[in-house]
Amino acid sequence: MCFNYEAMGEQYGIVTVLARPTVLSHAVPETLLARLRENGVMRLVRMLPPLPFSVIVHARFQRRFSLFRNPTRFSELITHKKIYDHNPLFTKTADKFAVREYVAEAIGEQYLIPMQQVVDQPEHIDWQALRGQVVIKGTHGCNMTMLVDTRRSVDVASVNAKTREWLAIDWYDMWKEWAYRNIPPRLIIEEFIGVDGSPPADFKFHTFNGRVEMIQIDTDRFSDHKSTMFSPDWRRLNVGSSFGVDESTLKPPANIDQMIGLAETLAKPFDYARIDLYNVNGRIYFGEITHYPGAASVSFDPPSFDDALGALWRNGTPIPAEFYA
Repeated sequence: MCFNYEAMGEQYGIVTVLARPTVLSHAVPETLLARLRENGVMRLVRMLPPLPFSVIVHARFQRRFSLFRNPTRFSELITHKKIYDHNPLFTKTADKFAVREYVAEAIGEQYLIPMQQVVDQPEHIDWQALRGQVVIKGTHGCNMTMLVDTRRSVDVASVNAKTREWLAIDWYDMWKEWAYRNIPPRLIIEEFIGVDGSPPADFKFHTFNGRVEMIQIDTDRFSDHKSTMFSPDWRRLNVGSSFGVDESTLKPPANIDQMIGLAETLAKPFDYARIDLYNVNGRIYFGEITHYPGAASVSFDPPSFDDALGALWRNGTPIPAEFYA
């Protein structure tokens, strides 16, 4: 599960990008969230085994009860996959360091964002060797991203404190996503590939049985976040989102067919996967592979789109015309 990120400001040469699970903030009133934090309900729920945990979480966010024995909707199929599908390749491709080997073998290392270091403790970062703006990520989960400008004075103690918190997190315990269960916690440091200090647009290719069937483009993720969805032939999907539509994305990039081809190559072993790519002035970079978007907790508007994606996954049924703008 990888959620959206929120910029939290700039201090001591660090631009820290902290993440929040948008599914929580959008699905449940803030007063109820505060109550959940106070009484520790979610902490207790997370102590449950995967199936009862998933039943409760699904009921909370999808407003439906399911035991996931015969999943039909997209959210049910993702949850069933979280609980029961233990393909070792999920773990390798969810690991933000190990996936680089998979990507290099599948499509070529030229699509990898240049990596400067990987360490298992923040104290092992060689700050003198880092160059320019870099992104520090936790390899073993989501919502662990920090942008640091090494051309300025860096508050190393603050970086160490935050990244130690990341390394202490067992992401499997958070949402019971099997792929994260055995990923060793590490920090990977990559070059920042944005332009003029802004992150690039994030192209998320939703693939079903090896084919791209939906493209989601997230822009201005750290400021005025927008998210726009299209079919592979660039018809806009009129599916509700808490973010606005970015008019600048209404025309596809010139090399969109190449991006689709790369995404489908990476997705070939999987019945469903979301392949994230970046396009920086025509150059394509790999972002990540996500097997459980939103931990199956994101609800669609209209809710029937959950059924439509489930039918697409199970039967190859095209997305109905009613969902296009």
